[in-house]
Amino acid sequence: MNKWMTVSRMHKILGILIKEGQGRRRVSVNKDSFSDPREEDGIVILPVVDIKLKSYPMGDDDGGTKINSDGTERIQIGVVISGDGE
Repeated sequence: MNKWMTVSRMHKILGILIKEGQGRRRVSVNKDSFSDPREEDGIVILPVVDIKLKSYPMGDDDGGTKINSDGTERIQIGVVISGDGE
């Protein structure tokens, strides 16, 4: 069973991240983690279930992954907001 994010829970998680020195990290949304069978009926506001500090590959302007000069994927660390599908 998934918990819906409350303002209090979000505040607690973000407060911990700020105390850990992560307050200047970018915030992103994992769009693929949000889904609801009622979307076809026009439901567009979906619940947030989780907020975590994650590392993920950065995208480039062509829709691919940014590559470092040594050929490795460029990674970004940021706060990711997720829905119930993750």
